[in-house]
Amino acid sequence: MFKEKKTSKMLFSKNKPLVFKRKNKPWKVLVVDDEEDIHSVTRLCLKSYQFKDKAVEITSAYSAKQAKEILLVEPDIGVVLLDVVMETHNAGLDLVRWIREDSGNQSTRIVLRTGQPGDAPESEIIQKYDINDYKSKTELTTEKLSTVVPASLRAYENIAALEQTKMGLEKPISAAKNIFEFDSFERFIEGTLDQLCSLLYVSGGAAYSFKSAAAVQEPHGAWIIGATTEKYSQYLGKPITSLLPMYNPDDQFGNTVEYETEHDTKLVFSVKIGESDRSMLILGSDLPITTADRVILENFVSNITNAYENIHLLKQTELIQKEIAYRLGEMVETRSKSTGGHVKRVAEMSYRIALHYGVEPLDAKKIKIASPLHDVGKIGIPDSILNKPGKLDAQEWEIMKTHAAIGRTILEGSDLDVINVASAIAGSHHERWDGDGYPDGLKGENIPIAARITAIVDVFDALASVRCYKDAWPLDRVVSTIREGRGSQFEPRLVDVMLEHFDEMIEIRDRFPDAP
Repeated sequence: MFKEKKTSKMLFSKNKPLVFKRKNKPWKVLVVDDEEDIHSVTRLCLKSYQFKDKAVEITSAYSAKQAKEILLVEPDIGVVLLDVVMETHNAGLDLVRWIREDSGNQSTRIVLRTGQPGDAPESEIIQKYDINDYKSKTELTTEKLSTVVPASLRAYENIAALEQTKMGLEKPISAAKNIFEFDSFERFIEGTLDQLCSLLYVSGGAAYSFKSAAAVQEPHGAWIIGATTEKYSQYLGKPITSLLPMYNPDDQFGNTVEYETEHDTKLVFSVKIGESDRSMLILGSDLPITTADRVILENFVSNITNAYENIHLLKQTELIQKEIAYRLGEMVETRSKSTGGHVKRVAEMSYRIALHYGVEPLDAKKIKIASPLHDVGKIGIPDSILNKPGKLDAQEWEIMKTHAAIGRTILEGSDLDVINVASAIAGSHHERWDGDGYPDGLKGENIPIAARITAIVDVFDALASVRCYKDAWPLDRVVSTIREGRGSQFEPRLVDVMLEHFDEMIEIRDRFPDAP
């Protein structure tokens, strides 16, 4: 039913993100040539050159190998002026192939130059490897460079902007697809910030949210920074006043407010979600934001509100599902004269164990919502058996065991994944790894992973918590009992995960105490 989370490691990403510098930073041009005179002439020609009010910064490499080293650490190079013949006859073309294929860099613009016009590459080579231009070194004049460099930088700027926009779209698309994931709403906001930044090439932003799924709300309702792009990452989790000391959200919410400082310009946008939840987006730019840019941004924020509403409604649906599951679970626990803290602890512990085990976050969230219903079948067990103070006799025990099958029957057949997971948990959380459990005698991995996780968590909480008929066991005795069940009652790997994160389980137990 569920997939384990898999991780992979790559030495070099073909989708390596572009690095965008502050607006007042110069454009970077890499000159790759084994002749020192070429570097000197190029620097002289471009010494005072500017493109879009920014200077051009020249970096030199004297071989293809050296150029690779520079490109690996400086991915924001806009243009490479590249000699064809260097340490080998095809060193330049080999470097082009490395840039486009091995490093996956499709943004940097490449202009080939050669002192031997007869060695010019075929037109198909130029097209295949996305080479911008081909020039003879005899054309190394200020006039020629002032034509090819701005054309190449303009192309680089446009490609970089498209790449930035694409990356910004990935987060909200992913969040919409995986809405049950813990951080989906936060990632949606981060994606929104990336989109805002890419619209105007601004340098960073931060999102603020009040009473919403993405916010961290203090007891008195303070506005807390809930998501940021890299520039404002040091403000994450801090009050809004740490970034905007003079901003009062209660007085100024609903208006687009602009702040000018000696470092940057900040625009504050208001976003209302539903009747009561509110959010703010702060956008920082190193240059003043024009009236036209401001209109574009305001329209963008206005339109994104609908998406916010949909994400918020889905989150509310999830919270409703969780609340219903908790209340039904607590009802069963109350009927059996237990306290309601148990179902909340089982939910949180199951979620954490599932993540540590390697279950995908979306599936782990389903287990969290469904696990409080593990004993819902006890609703069909008579009070005389459910609350008998002494030990059950053989006939009573057989009746008690039917609660697993009853719970499965109550919940099965739903069109909702969460309810189907709850049915599997209710019906199989008393199965044993060695096959000696009930109601079906399932063995090993034939037991649904959601039920295997809930089973070990249920036993742990029963042992480590106070019950009306017993005190909490000493922790060393709990550990010993869980360890004794390794390979018999419980899956060995789950025992290892439980014991490895034992302190976390104790923290959860203490965080959700039983009602007095």
